[in-house]
Amino acid sequence: MISVYSPEKLYTIYEQKIWWGDDWSPMEYGRDFDFERPFFDQFQALYAETPKMNLYHQLKNENSEYSHLSSSNKDCYLIAA
Repeated sequence: MISVYSPEKLYTIYEQKIWWGDDWSPMEYGRDFDFERPFFDQFQALYAETPKMNLYHQLKNENSEYSHLSSSNKDCYLIAA
């Protein structure tokens, strides 16, 4: 899988179709807010635990599944806007 995240990152990475699909629930990662801890510490922990999308592009791309930060492309390969 091609991803914008390096292999050294310990994130869970999903392909875009899976990330947008119904096979996983983002509600599984919900947690109560702890008023005793700083917000950004809690946000960092939540961000590290939740799955990430491998590439960011709109589904309007045609035959351009390896494009990043792009929209409405056709037959493109490994491009980034």
